[in-house]
Amino acid sequence: MRHGSGGGTSDGEGIGRRVDAVRLAELVRHVAARADAPPLCIWGPAGVGKTEIVRDLARQERWGFIEIAPAQFEEMGDFHGLPAVEATDDGTEVTVYRPPAWAPRAAGPGILLLDDFNRADDRILRGLMQLLQLGRFPSWELPPGWRIVLTANPEGGDYSVTPLDPAMTTRMLHVTLGFDPARWAQWASAPGTGEALPSSAIDFVLLYPELITRGERTTPRSLVHFFRSIRELDWSGDLDLIETLAASALDPSTVTAFIAFLRGEMDRIPPPEEVLTAPSPEAIPALVARVVESDRIDRLNVLATRVVVRSGDPELGVDEKVQSNLRAFLISLPKDLAVSIHQQLLALERPEVTDGLLDSAVALHLAG
Repeated sequence: MRHGSGGGTSDGEGIGRRVDAVRLAELVRHVAARADAPPLCIWGPAGVGKTEIVRDLARQERWGFIEIAPAQFEEMGDFHGLPAVEATDDGTEVTVYRPPAWAPRAAGPGILLLDDFNRADDRILRGLMQLLQLGRFPSWELPPGWRIVLTANPEGGDYSVTPLDPAMTTRMLHVTLGFDPARWAQWASAPGTGEALPSSAIDFVLLYPELITRGERTTPRSLVHFFRSIRELDWSGDLDLIETLAASALDPSTVTAFIAFLRGEMDRIPPPEEVLTAPSPEAIPALVARVVESDRIDRLNVLATRVVVRSGDPELGVDEKVQSNLRAFLISLPKDLAVSIHQQLLALERPEVTDGLLDSAVALHLAG
């Protein structure tokens, strides 16, 4: 095994279009629904959430799910199964291979995830080509409804990976997972995302997106694990324990920012429901002014992004009151931010939201 420098990637980049977590879930659903779909390989740096997204999606959709790491297998027998001698009907003894216990047997839908597959030795990768091409080995085959999904770290970076040649890459579809804070917040807020993340944890990620994926230890994955480890704690009374847990999982700069967030920022950012279900549109400007006290426009960015995420939730009933509050919220925002949030709301493609934005006062504010 060696640091990759060739194959299908370079300079630490993956293959295929760069997508966010929500688009990746849509793509996996599409592949899972097609009997003729080739395997899908998800590229991305360690900790960006490749495995977590597929695992949570399988749980949400109630698909069968088997996860294996080819890098842990030393021989192709680990895939084929072990040989055994059996007698045929005419008494002739033949050698057969008994499938490994992890191989799927029941019909799908199901996902066989080959995690970090390009960390395996080259001979293991070459041995997987038949499975990727035909969905079977001589000893077993994928049952109907099962699809193969792979994850891979980019070549040409700081990862110990085996370069892939075209004979391997052309057997798969490829996509690269990137980190988008707003889309991550949408994923983290969605039903079926494992244990629910505290809403204030989502606020923190939106408030300090520059800390995510920049350090060696702070990644979307390490943050999710950390947030889930403290979700039952008292965030005001157990500060020392929380700081200890944060230091065990995250970069020092992230720990410092998170503790500062707990000590002063948490109560300054209201939940998005406070905007969407305000008693009247007239209450919105005062709410916005309270959030940006001391010129903290970053807090307002967090609130605005969470309003967009909540507006796209199908479980939110959007009536005339919500529409009026959304219009008032847009008009209360600084123009540049209002234009950005208006575009994000339109991109939701949710008519009950977008139709409510057709208003002359909103148009005049956006035009400036």
